[in-house]
Amino acid sequence: MFGRAKSRPSTPVAEPPAPVEVRPLPEPLAASLGARRVVRWCEVERVLARRCQRCHTIPPRAGAPFPLLAFSDTQREYPPSSGQPIVARMAHVIRHRVMPPTHMLLDPPVLPLERDEVDVLLVWLEEGALPFGGVECGATESHTAESTR
Repeated sequence: MFGRAKSRPSTPVAEPPAPVEVRPLPEPLAASLGARRVVRWCEVERVLARRCQRCHTIPPRAGAPFPLLAFSDTQREYPPSSGQPIVARMAHVIRHRVMPPTHMLLDPPVLPLERDEVDVLLVWLEEGALPFGGVECGATESHTAESTR
């Protein structure tokens, strides 16, 4: 009973974590100074078709939470009944380069928006996301615009 005290096994001491490299976030995107200040819905629809609808479709794919196939889709709230319009989310994710998700490994690869596409989307969003020019975009109009790019 009065012998030598038993020694406890030593607990390994954890090394402090390695310092994390903190990189500054890039400046948020804004529409170019020379960008037109009026954007028709059909111009927006063409950018969405080219860059977004591969995931924002029905049913949504690759984790997209909602479709972006029509003007009415952009006017909804997400999450539903949250009071947060999808157009506000669109502005945020475009400005902060969250969308399109170029980090996702998809085939074909997800490409970033071109400067003119950023301008079309951000000007439309900044000017109120209105259905200027109407919401019916015919295939002929989209095809003609695509063939001239």
